[in-house]
Amino acid sequence: MAGLDGVLPAACSTSVTLNLFVWTIPSAAAEFINSFVKNATAGKIKEAVKPSLLKSVRMLIINAIYFKGLWEQQFRAEDTYKADFFTSPTQVSSVDMMTQRAFFRNGVSEELDADVVELPYRGGAASLFVLLPRDSGTGGELDRMLQRLTPAVLASVIGNLESSERILNLPKFKFEKGLSSELKEALISMGIRDAFDDTADLSTFDGKKPSW
Repeated sequence: MAGLDGVLPAACSTSVTLNLFVWTIPSAAAEFINSFVKNATAGKIKEAVKPSLLKSVRMLIINAIYFKGLWEQQFRAEDTYKADFFTSPTQVSSVDMMTQRAFFRNGVSEELDADVVELPYRGGAASLFVLLPRDSGTGGELDRMLQRLTPAVLASVIGNLESSERILNLPKFKFEKGLSSELKEALISMGIRDAFDDTADLSTFDGKKPSW
């Protein structure tokens, strides 16, 4: 990602494999794809595609990533407590709040109007950076921060963090996000437009010329 070169160390290696299938047998293609995804995610994702989905598919690009990391500074389960967490000035949820006192790289970004802390994973190859917008009571703090957040700004923020002892309170969380529409928009913005059009010439992959 432009602006982040040299900031985040490589945490994994990548490889690309091209496989050609007889799409008239979608069950065989689905079995191969699902086996690949299952192996790549240590069994966490067992079915990525169904045979019925592949009946009208001419080309499929699929990627699978599995990451399991342990915090360098562990949160102790016995220190977790219930606390109120505000998702807006008027909406509050009761959450499990993790807490610990330790040395963290942290700082304040005036450009993002946010506090920043780094939580490294064991081994030093990857970190989670938490950005907390300052509360101004409007409810729009997060959106404003995201509008200002760019790779260059993030690289500058990370480069200016300093280590100091802090009491960190962090709600337990998990990520669940579908990326189908966002991925399509991202690829189109990168110039990959024709592949999403009905007139796309994918004859290299399936031997069929477009009908226009």
